[in-house]
Amino acid sequence: AEDHPDKISTLENMAVVYYLQANYDKSEEYLQKAKSLVLTFYDVQHPQYANYCELLAQVYVEKKKYTSADSLYAVALSIYQTKEDIN
Repeated sequence: AEDHPDKISTLENMAVVYYLQANYDKSEEYLQKAKSLVLTFYDVQHPQYANYCELLAQVYVEKKKYTSADSLYAVALSIYQTKEDIN
């Protein structure tokens, strides 16, 4: 199947369902796919990418993978700060 931007939100929705069921491994799997797919349409400085970094970081918090969560939150923050500097 071809990649399409709408697929990103579907992957996110699936991740949310698993997150709400406390199935963090499955949630992580779908968010990783969404985050990777974002990069086929946007660059690593795009707010969409930052959003998926944040969502994945939250899953890592739930899984007590705090170092991974911290790294992703830092990436997201850097993107948002760069965006603010531009505006």
